Amino acid sequence: MCKCNPGTSFYSDQFVSSRMRKMELTRMMKKILMMWMKKKVVMRMKKQMRMGKSRMATQRNDLQRRRRMKWIQRDRRQKMALQLESSPPVSSVPSISPPPFQPVLALPISLWLHTISDEERLEMLSNGEDSSSLLTRRPNPSMTFPS
Repeated sequence: MCKCNPGTSFYSDQFVSSRMRKMELTRMMKKILMMWMKKKVVMRMKKQMRMGKSRMATQRNDLQRRRRMKWIQRDRRQKMALQLESSPPVSSVPSISPPPFQPVLALPISLWLHTISDEERLEMLSNGEDSSSLLTRRPNPSMTFPS
């Protein structure tokens, strides 16, 4: 037999609200996670000590690893810069095809460019018009293909 206070019910003493239960669960999860992380750190430290490494040695190794990574990244950046310098500048090479992120325009423009003769294309380029004006100019109605 349960001895309860006269003003309270059995359930209010036994069960907590769902909100309290949820808070308690999250608190427990955090606690378990922290304990697991601490255990992981402790295990790593024990392993290092067992292998004869001190904390200072491992910190020094970490620092060396970071420096090595920094140098590797710097070398990669320099190689990329050299590759960019060795390739011809983008502005001097006339690009006739539209950018790759506009695949819908690629077919009509390439069809239209095939209708222009080589002399007309050379004339347009020699008049000082860059290739971007070729992309923006609309073709003559007589030259269009039915789509």
